[in-house]
Amino acid sequence: MSDFNFETPSKQALKGILFLVFPSVAKSFKTAYLPLVFYIFQVFRNPDQYRQYLSYIVFGLIALVIFSVVRGFLSFQNFSFYISKGSFILRQGILKKQRLEISLSKIQNVHIAQNFLQRLVGVVEVQIDTAGDKTTEVLIKSLTIEKAHALKEVLVTSTSLEKEEVPNETILHISFSELLLAGLTQNHFNSFYILSALIFGLLIDFRDLMEMIGYAGFVTDMTEKAASGTYFTLVIYGVLFLVAIGSSVLFSLGKVLLQNYGLRIKHSTTDLEIEKGLFNRVSYSLKSSRIQSVAYRTNVLKQRFGMYSLRFYQAMSAANSKKNIEIEGINQQNLKIFEHFVFGYTIANRIENRIKPDPYFKRQLFIRMLYLLVLINVIAIPLLGFTFGFINLILVPWLVFLNYLRYKKSYYSNQESYIILGAGRIDTVTNIVEHHKIQSLKLKQNFFEKKRAVARITLYTASNFMTIPAMPYAEAIELYDTLLYKVESKGLDWI
Repeated sequence: MSDFNFETPSKQALKGILFLVFPSVAKSFKTAYLPLVFYIFQVFRNPDQYRQYLSYIVFGLIALVIFSVVRGFLSFQNFSFYISKGSFILRQGILKKQRLEISLSKIQNVHIAQNFLQRLVGVVEVQIDTAGDKTTEVLIKSLTIEKAHALKEVLVTSTSLEKEEVPNETILHISFSELLLAGLTQNHFNSFYILSALIFGLLIDFRDLMEMIGYAGFVTDMTEKAASGTYFTLVIYGVLFLVAIGSSVLFSLGKVLLQNYGLRIKHSTTDLEIEKGLFNRVSYSLKSSRIQSVAYRTNVLKQRFGMYSLRFYQAMSAANSKKNIEIEGINQQNLKIFEHFVFGYTIANRIENRIKPDPYFKRQLFIRMLYLLVLINVIAIPLLGFTFGFINLILVPWLVFLNYLRYKKSYYSNQESYIILGAGRIDTVTNIVEHHKIQSLKLKQNFFEKKRAVARITLYTASNFMTIPAMPYAEAIELYDTLLYKVESKGLDWI
């Protein structure tokens, strides 16, 4: 029995008010930092002219901080929640008051998260997810640990179909060495793409900033030097490439360690209790009946060690929650346990009747590759000079190889009660969704696909969608009708 009475309005923890006020201050500074940076550069260029405005700048910053603090405090004062007549009710707002009411039966998940600073203060953040749109998500930024777990217990118990108490049983605990191996065997090319996009974005922002403060000639000189010294520039590009690869490995490793440190999974009744994270500790529940689909991935390195990454998709709209429902470093035996938890039987490595896409899919991949190459060169050459064109000698074969892998790993397999979709390039991805969890189907054809008599089928669930590419049209119609029949004839709820 909970020591907290949630039938009367409750406020957030006062000792965590810093986490309510600070975002308000940070949001205000985010909108004002560019004019501030512009002013600082102008002071260095012409101190006598711009120093006279310093008092106004300081006064404006102080007023901005006071406004943000007051706004954050009023948000804290007007925020309250309680449970009444089978619904969770939230009241919030400063000038525009809002009242949000969510039926307890519609609650999909209750997250408890705690970053490093919250751990020092002794508060946690609670996120309540539903299957609705973004307006039906609840975020309580500051609760004591005891009250947060008590609220989670009330909400999860109220939404559970099974009331019998079953002791928690730890079914998986990933050690640090296993997690380290999982990080080293990640697809580091994903991290490379992210870092490359970040660097390009920073270079563009740097160019815009230099033009804004009157140093456009500096950027032009740097670009001309990069274009003139071909051999030297290629050496620089090679060194930067090696640095980027090393940074990508460290980025992937750090991400896995930070997000999955201390990963522990307990089984209780029809739930999985998952807890993980180093600085940002998260805790959430997974209900087998509410998991919409499952995807597991591996690659050449992971296969050598028998490792997988497993992701669950639940019916919720919170993007962060979807990212967090991922388990790293599991082996083949663990995979079978999770499949049995979700589906009631095991599927891994027993996939039969794999049907490949039509060869026209190769042409589609080639056309997309050309679009990507043109886009990369249009952005990079004006910024880095024509020497960047030599990078295409590496980039083109690499993209051709990725397209080959994409076609090779694409397939679908329709079974008695579920459908499996294969995908991936560097990673090998296996998506599994039960027929009764499919909410809708779409058969699509563009002009070129009609001429080639091929079509695509997109499967929609409450959490994501999957596409079967480039099927012969007659085969697509047959599968479309079959899936519609199976979805309608099962008579089972998707949630």
